[in-house]
This record gives sequence, structure tokens and C-alpha cells, in this order.
Amino acid sequence: MMNLKPEVVAQLERVLGSVEMLLPKAVKSLDWA
Repeated sequence: MMNLKPEVVAQLERVLGSVEMLLPKAVKSLDWA
């Protein structure tokens, strides 16, 4: 595993958060199990 810089981790978290807001119903309709 790579050692990610804190700013990189924060950026990834923002991207994932925006994706979840853009596709809430699509994500919930999928069965992740």
C-alpha cells in the first residue's frame, strides 16, 4: 500500500462524498453484498 498524504486522503473523501450525493438512489438500489 502507498502512504497517502493527508491532503490526498481529504480530496478522495470529498470526491466520494460528492458521488454519494449525485447518485444516492442508484447506490441504494445496488446490493453491495
